[in-house]
Amino acid sequence: MDKALFIPSAILAGIFIVLYAIVGFKKGLEFEQKTITNIILQSFQLVCGAVLIASTFFDELVDLVSDLNLYILIAGAVLFINAIQSIYNDMPFSLRSSRTDSSDQEVIESNN
Repeated sequence: MDKALFIPSAILAGIFIVLYAIVGFKKGLEFEQKTITNIILQSFQLVCGAVLIASTFFDELVDLVSDLNLYILIAGAVLFINAIQSIYNDMPFSLRSSRTDSSDQEVIESNN
């Protein structure tokens, strides 16, 4: 990963870890390693996601994006799954919509 991405990600992670420690101490929560690991990963995702978005507007960032193949894969997978879920939920044969319609009908009938 390029230092232009690594340094802001590490700084953001440090800020979030300090906030987590302060809030955790005030609330009497245990300091958990898995939470720290998640904070670090999420900080890198925030920075890399912002760079991916910004690279569509600023040509200078295109070189940085070439190092983000993992995040491009994740973004593509999220878009793909979201499209499938949306299509499935919007189609008339969707189980979700038929359950909602029947439960709504039962509520209407019980109120009358």
